Amino acid sequence: SVDLLPGESVNTTVELRNTFNQTREFTLVPDSTIAPYVSVNNQTVELAPGESTRVTVSAVTYRSTIPGLRSGTIDIVTDDEVSELPTKIRVLRPIDEAISTSTTLIRPTV
Repeated sequence: SVDLLPGESVNTTVELRNTFNQTREFTLVPDSTIAPYVSVNNQTVELAPGESTRVTVSAVTYRSTIPGLRSGTIDIVTDDEVSELPTKIRVLRPIDEAISTSTTLIRPTV
């Protein structure tokens, strides 16, 4: 899960470990709900039994992104198996919209 303002981005890492008894290729694919906001660097990796690696996942919002929650999964696909990594992106309202302020100039009278 990540909270972002419109126009912000963040990178994080996901650790993958091969718990199978043979070398496997793993592919990480964001589902269609979050694909406009999430990308995976080095989307496909091959791991020997017991081997692990870190994969960078980036989340980005655009200035035009409407605030709200985007929920989906990053599918981890290997051979005939799919595991789902739940992923949530909450786009916050910009601060200038969330806080209203006003200023009054006070002039001393003589």
